[in-house]
Amino acid sequence: MYVADEVSSTLALLASFATAVSTIYSLWAVEHEVRYLYYTLSLLLITGVCGCLFTGDVFNLYVSIELTAVSSYAITGIYRERARAVRAAIIYGVSGTIVTSFLLLAVFMLYSSYGTLNMADISLKVSNPSVEVPFSGRVYGDIVSASKVSLALITWVLLFKSGIMPNHFWLPEAYRAAPLPAIALFTASADIIGVYGLIRFYYTVFGEAVALGDFRGMLLNILMAIGSISTIMSALLVSRQRSVRGLVAYSSISQFSLALLGVAVGVSESVAGAILHLVANGLGDTAVVLSA
Repeated sequence: MYVADEVSSTLALLASFATAVSTIYSLWAVEHEVRYLYYTLSLLLITGVCGCLFTGDVFNLYVSIELTAVSSYAITGIYRERARAVRAAIIYGVSGTIVTSFLLLAVFMLYSSYGTLNMADISLKVSNPSVEVPFSGRVYGDIVSASKVSLALITWVLLFKSGIMPNHFWLPEAYRAAPLPAIALFTASADIIGVYGLIRFYYTVFGEAVALGDFRGMLLNILMAIGSISTIMSALLVSRQRSVRGLVAYSSISQFSLALLGVAVGVSESVAGAILHLVANGLGDTAVVLSA
């Protein structure tokens, strides 16, 4: 199931624009020997990103995140004769594979509790656990514990995907090793998925989570603290950078953290501000990278 709304369409337009610009710029900035690989991987990456943005199914979200992640690992290490690129790809790939495995675990837990992975269906059953849906039936067992553990795991995975501190260790290395056009591709498409996913789960899937009680509010407070610390620390690290790649890397972490604060505030205006900030940062970082 795929759903196009104003949020997903806006971010998909941003990601597609960054892909087009990155592809054109790669004619000059990517070595000829690996250019065909870069084109293939960038198209796979944008396919995964659009899948994440438009899907209405939690398992399809996992599959699309995996497609985006594997493409990102390969692009990071595309210059395989360079030690730094191989090291960055290994760090990104190994840590990313471990983290996304927990997302799959959360998917299993949701399916075993709700009998479905359709986001709208889960949202209905979370808000009214006694409801029975014709094609997926009723909830099974203790959905409260399963929902809490699943939401906590999903939150951690999505924080990693956007490089929010302390899950940021892979991002600076990837930005320093990947081809220059790929940085624009990452910051305006692949790395926005984490913040977008948090918006989707906290306001669509578990937006009126009667079954979760105060747990959702507690997690939002934790996200507020994490976002505040990550914003300040990454902004301080920006001032220590001596290359455009490092500048864009830590600036992106800071801007994603600011967008996370918008998600954590919990009102519609703050979420709209977070989305606007993702778009502005994506366009700004793309301009910086292409000007380098």
